[in-house]
Amino acid sequence: LSTQTFVYYQNCDKDPRWLKGFVAVLFVWDLLSSILSIAWMYELLIDNWGQIAAFTHGDWLLAGDPIIIGIVAFMAQSFFAWRVYVITSSRWLAAFIASCAFVTGCAGIGTGIASLWVKEYALFVNVKQIVVLFLAFAAIGDISITILVTYHLRRRKGIFEATDKILSRIIWLTVQNGLITAIIAIVDLGVYFASPLPYHMGISFLMPKLYSNTVLSSLNARKEMR
Repeated sequence: LSTQTFVYYQNCDKDPRWLKGFVAVLFVWDLLSSILSIAWMYELLIDNWGQIAAFTHGDWLLAGDPIIIGIVAFMAQSFFAWRVYVITSSRWLAAFIASCAFVTGCAGIGTGIASLWVKEYALFVNVKQIVVLFLAFAAIGDISITILVTYHLRRRKGIFEATDKILSRIIWLTVQNGLITAIIAIVDLGVYFASPLPYHMGISFLMPKLYSNTVLSSLNARKEMR
């Protein structure tokens, strides 16, 4: 993401200030996610080496992961809700994506708070409702963005080959990014149900990176398409 962010700020002269600030905030959240993940693994594998009890309980470092995922997913899906509005001119469709983003964000924060309350990994299944809400709406939002953008851009294809090539590249980028984040959310949910142990956390650590990169890759792709 550091490279993506650097490339963006090298080519963002014409972007509004709010978008530049948005990218900066997204980068900070992604960086914080990396710091918390490294700190949690250090605490687990170095500070508590050989301590079995450390592998049965979570703490605030672990709780920070779903909270940050929720915030980053909310930001990314809100960004694409704005793009859906620009492409479709439909407030209803944009509002639907924004609603998915809002639920994902709130449920992500709620999942983090719930993990602090439960603490024991074996009891995480007791808060499955909010986890399902979190990951399901993340996937629904991503899939909806992919379908809506793809459908409306395909309708705009016409007789100009150069324009059609640009639209095809945008469609491919949208499908690629949207499906990756949606699949990861679905796999994360499946692993969560498959085991009482927090194996799903290994997958969830990827989610902030993926959401941040989908936003930056779509912004940076503009230069190549001009």
